[in-house]
Amino acid sequence: MTNSTQLNGHPSSEIMEIHKRMIGKTVLVIDGDPWYGEIKGVIDEEYFSISSAESPAPRKVSMYKIRST
Repeated sequence: MTNSTQLNGHPSSEIMEIHKRMIGKTVLVIDGDPWYGEIKGVIDEEYFSISSAESPAPRKVSMYKIRST
């Protein structure tokens, strides 16, 4: 039996549930010029869908590029 794991040995489903708790939160995105945005959804274990006030179309952003505010 294969157990799909991702970060620190946690199952993918557990990671996704943790990420889903961040939906609606404001974060600082440090990709190029820093900008603030709201997490609109979870794409997978690493990526979030984030939109900003200046650009309401959601962008795919790695969790390694966001910081909580």
